Amino acid sequence: MTITGRDKRLEYARLKGVFMKREDIREWLVGPVCAVGTPFKEDFSPDYDTYRYNLRWMIEHGMKTGDGALLVAAGGGEHPSLNVEERKRYMAIAVEEADGRVPVISSIQHADIRIIIELAQYAESIGLDAAQLGPTYYYGNTAADYFRLFSTVAQEADVTLMAYYLTGIAARVPISTLEDIADIPTVGAIKWSAMDAPKFRRPLERLSKKVAIVNNGGDLAISHMNGSRAFTTQISNFWPEHATQLWRLMQAGDYVGLNAMTSGFNLEWREWVVKVGAETASEGAFIKAAMEAVGLGGGPPRPPSVRPSAGLLQEIEDLFRKYEVPKAS
Repeated sequence: MTITGRDKRLEYARLKGVFMKREDIREWLVGPVCAVGTPFKEDFSPDYDTYRYNLRWMIEHGMKTGDGALLVAAGGGEHPSLNVEERKRYMAIAVEEADGRVPVISSIQHADIRIIIELAQYAESIGLDAAQLGPTYYYGNTAADYFRLFSTVAQEADVTLMAYYLTGIAARVPISTLEDIADIPTVGAIKWSAMDAPKFRRPLERLSKKVAIVNNGGDLAISHMNGSRAFTTQISNFWPEHATQLWRLMQAGDYVGLNAMTSGFNLEWREWVVKVGAETASEGAFIKAAMEAVGLGGGPPRPPSVRPSAGLLQEIEDLFRKYEVPKAS
């Protein structure tokens, strides 16, 4: 009898006693989806020990099934600067450390479809709960290219796919294509954003009946009212309790309280992130600086990106004092 990738995932589930079923994804892919920082040593080599520690700390401070998910080795984890073997290692460590306590998702994006398939098959083999897939690099995708990408990967691997609908491709990929992608059997979620509020809101209710919707850049209250039950964040890297509280307000339908919270710390955090982005482009630059500000290990981003300037590092220290962001313990 041939042992399939699906069989391997089921065997993993049997051994661990848990399995995030694709058909139940709208129940388990909820709350803050943390773009996990990827620690490096000062010589830019992988720091796997610190990564393990950070994952354990996040789980101990509230990242668990029903209250979030870990998105590892993705954009926030500087995946464009990682080679394939490093990406696989960071994926595997996350699955080991989560041990079924919290869903683990990882990026499988790449310019080369062969590597995308390799990463998808690897993600399936280690029991990753889902794999994030966006358009291939450089050339971008037409609507037909975007659909072919998902249908091709779905034929080669049984891992659950989260379609990354980047704002930049919205002009070329209509919502109808996204709905067709949502009908592909292995697609379980869409990471969604749109530049204008009506376009952000209108498709959510329809799509959320098919797949889990992860809000990647829109009003949290509006997205929740229209069917989204998850949202991306970097804040859980250094203050998991804050992101969990946002989720609690969403669950309670307390949109006044939700807007008050996002108009406070979240707004000033985003303003600081924009300042860092004017100095250096890597998401890891601001995520890991914030982690280090509370006492966690992060390390530098890989060149050509650099750590934020001394002035911006002082600003984040001041911001954290203002909002009483706790030190890591």
